[in-house]
Amino acid sequence: MSCPHSDELSILKPYIEIIDKELLNFLSRFKNPEEYYNTLLYHFGYRSFSQENSGNGAHCFFAKRLRPLMCLLISESLTEDYHQVIPLILGIELMHNASLIHDDIQDRDEVRWGRPTVWKLFGIEQGINCGDTLQAMAYGLILELYDKGIKENVVRKVLEVSSQIHRTVVEGQYLDLMFENRTDITEAEYFDMIERKTAAPYAGAAECAALLAYENKYPERVEAYRQFGLQLGILFQLSDDILGIWGGIEKTGKTPADIRNKKKTLPVIYTFNHASPDSREKLIQLYDSPQLSDNDIFQVLNILQETGAYHACDVWIKKYYQETLSALKKTEISASFLEKLSGIADYCLNRIKVMTAAKKSV
Repeated sequence: MSCPHSDELSILKPYIEIIDKELLNFLSRFKNPEEYYNTLLYHFGYRSFSQENSGNGAHCFFAKRLRPLMCLLISESLTEDYHQVIPLILGIELMHNASLIHDDIQDRDEVRWGRPTVWKLFGIEQGINCGDTLQAMAYGLILELYDKGIKENVVRKVLEVSSQIHRTVVEGQYLDLMFENRTDITEAEYFDMIERKTAAPYAGAAECAALLAYENKYPERVEAYRQFGLQLGILFQLSDDILGIWGGIEKTGKTPADIRNKKKTLPVIYTFNHASPDSREKLIQLYDSPQLSDNDIFQVLNILQETGAYHACDVWIKKYYQETLSALKKTEISASFLEKLSGIADYCLNRIKVMTAAKKSV
């Protein structure tokens, strides 16, 4: 079975299909033990959980592949041939999905992309194994750049950047988990956390794509691409924060459970910092309770609306959208690829527009 691609990314569908084909070819290399590697194919959407529908190589959800998509577009714009950097493109997606699998375990999320998460179906222990395997595969793919004719010093630099990003993401996850028991998180602390956890992989992907094209030349252009990736990553996370509270399963592919799970995303942090004393005290009481009922969630939504959290986050999103486009222009990329990469930023902005009417009805 298959799912339609998002309208906002329809112009980039051929690139996404390239990534999906290469990813499936790579994952299909690994067959022993077959049942274990089928678990990875399930996570990426290449297999259904039901045996009668498995093994057809088709997606059962729409995979955006934003990070490798960004890397692919940058690579093709600079080299006119993306084939040489396929290992990097795939490694980026594998490392991202490793973090998703581990995230689902730590956050106890049971649904991703409208399907049961790996740990929910196969157990926490096997979920940890799957994430660890994807990390190992990602580093192995970087080494395959040697086989593509990439110079040793460039591969070493890519490996260095990748290792640093890996560590930075874990730092971000550490901070995110620590936020669970705090009600005094500042907006500055939150932006620091998402810069590490979400934006750093975007920045690293863009930087490595530019490194492979420029080698040791034009460090200022490499930095420009890194900055573009960083701003895009923040923009994506802020839009995700909006969808995590005001979105629905038809838009996100998962139950909108950020409040039920008491996640400290930007709308909630803003509300803790700007609510009236009485509302803040009520919010603290709600978040201190063992679990939130439907009525509790409704009360939290009312407090968010009272403080204008949606509007405040919308202002931030528009700010980072403009900063993303500004950073992209500084790369001096060609006009055609500037339009394509801008399309990813447009997607991040447009995916929440339909939420405006929904949040007014709360």
